[in-house]
Amino acid sequence: MRGLRIRTSLHQGHPLLILTGELDYDTAPQLQAALDIAPRRGPPHILYFDVRGLSFCDCSGLNLLLRARTRNTVGLFGAGAQLMRLLGLAGAHGLFEFPQPALPATHPSGTHTPADDSIGPDPYELRRARVDATLNASTDETARALAAALGPPPGTQLAGPARSDETGG
Repeated sequence: MRGLRIRTSLHQGHPLLILTGELDYDTAPQLQAALDIAPRRGPPHILYFDVRGLSFCDCSGLNLLLRARTRNTVGLFGAGAQLMRLLGLAGAHGLFEFPQPALPATHPSGTHTPADDSIGPDPYELRRARVDATLNASTDETARALAAALGPPPGTQLAGPARSDETGG
């Protein structure tokens, strides 16, 4: 267990929790304590997380991020592939904001990647597309394997593709 380090700051006048390490069952109470004392600054309530330093997040961490949404709009800066996959598997990707531009490289999180300085395609969108493609491919493969293994339900016939004259169009 690497542990979790939480620092606080402000981003555009709203609370920012900077997470470094692993957010899992063992470290979730630390984040819960930080969320309990995170300042609320006038409506709308916006809470940001800098997750660039987060190396792992399990369902306990995801649960806390989702719980934070009950009282706030939640923005995630720098979500990595593992967290994006977890959000995708939980169907929770659309529940969070992914603000752009990303936090500056000189931000107190102390993290910096060459992608922060790049000009061109948004690195987050490229990573998101790769994660979505991976999830879709694995879902399609799983569905095909299950369909092949199980075959059609008893008493049903497989229909061919519908003809355009049968669609009413």
